[in-house]
Amino acid sequence: MSLFRLAVLPGLRAALWSFRRAPLRSLVLLQGVMWATVFGVTPPAILRGSREGALERAAELGTDRVLIRETTAAARLTWEVARELGAVDHEALWSVSAYARRERALFVDSETSEDSGRVVVAGRWFTADELLAARAGASPVCLVSEKTARELRGATTDLVEFAEAIAGGIVVELPGVPEGARVIGVFRFDSRATSAVDSFGYREDHPLREMVEELKTYFGVLDEDIDWLRDDTLVVLPAAVAPVDRPDVVLARARPDRVKDVADELRTRLLRRGVAPTMAVNPVVQILFSEQLRTIEELHVVIFVVCLIVGVLVVTNSMILSILDRRREIAIRRVEGAHVTTIVAQVLAETGVQCLAGALVGIPVALGLAELRASLDPSGALMWTFPATETLQTVVAITVAGILGGLIPAVHAARVDPARVLGSE
Repeated sequence: MSLFRLAVLPGLRAALWSFRRAPLRSLVLLQGVMWATVFGVTPPAILRGSREGALERAAELGTDRVLIRETTAAARLTWEVARELGAVDHEALWSVSAYARRERALFVDSETSEDSGRVVVAGRWFTADELLAARAGASPVCLVSEKTARELRGATTDLVEFAEAIAGGIVVELPGVPEGARVIGVFRFDSRATSAVDSFGYREDHPLREMVEELKTYFGVLDEDIDWLRDDTLVVLPAAVAPVDRPDVVLARARPDRVKDVADELRTRLLRRGVAPTMAVNPVVQILFSEQLRTIEELHVVIFVVCLIVGVLVVTNSMILSILDRRREIAIRRVEGAHVTTIVAQVLAETGVQCLAGALVGIPVALGLAELRASLDPSGALMWTFPATETLQTVVAITVAGILGGLIPAVHAARVDPARVLGSE
């Protein structure tokens, strides 16, 4: 308690007073510490936020998707080949579905309502037999959205009435829909599947939307948009009744952190079948979980250490100048009986407070820059979160490094000869 009262409290007061007595020097010290904090907090905030978002909001952001199309006219990517991809034994592969669109009809194969983001609100989903094979003599079955249900039965029709009407056998007569198609269910899209991002996770209303097409081309993303998969005006039917023998697109879903591995595995399988595929995954995912980024993260640690060393030098020089300005004050304290250890503790406390203040100022600046960076990016997968562990480590490292940097000025202050300093005045 004695040391705290005699050294730490004066150190706190001196630190606060220094901001007023030497504002320029204090500003240099604070901004140096602040930017070191920004450099230590901003990258982890963006990386952790984006990785957590990619894993936890995969259905919304499209970070779990592998989109496959055939790039040649060989027509070897058939419904059967798509089913074979679904049977690939890969721990990170969740599902594989194939789609073909003809006017108002969307033909699906090996899809579940959960895979597509469709929620059945009346009736039922297709059975396995209905998805894989057309039953002899049976009329085609289909699902329609709530919007299409009202189009068929009238704008005032509610789901209860429509569910009752399904039992009576509602037949759909729309362009592209096979003749006699009977409704067996009504669906709506899960809110996550109809978010304000496209099939690759790009924000549709972003000011930089015009850059998206160039980014897609750069990262090898398919040129043609496939957002019709989320079109709620289409009537969904099993591929077994499709008038074509090949899908327009195959959509695989996989763990976002392994989606690139899954894409490579599926590409290998397709090439063995003579299919030349065009494949694409969310471009941000390719970066977030890449080995190159992990290397950059390791380099970031090295650069942060270098910044700490530079910061220590800045703190040391700043405190030396401060000690030279306060030689008379220190000499008077020595005459009044202050011990050498008390002087050293006071200087170190003053240094620690200034470094801690700079670090605390740097935290909101770092988070603000992380928010700015995420908002400027057209990808919805780029986001940020508060990295508590990294922030604490950064603040502690900067404060401790600053205190270590104050050792030389502290020793210099403790060696002040009161008789010489006061005698010269």
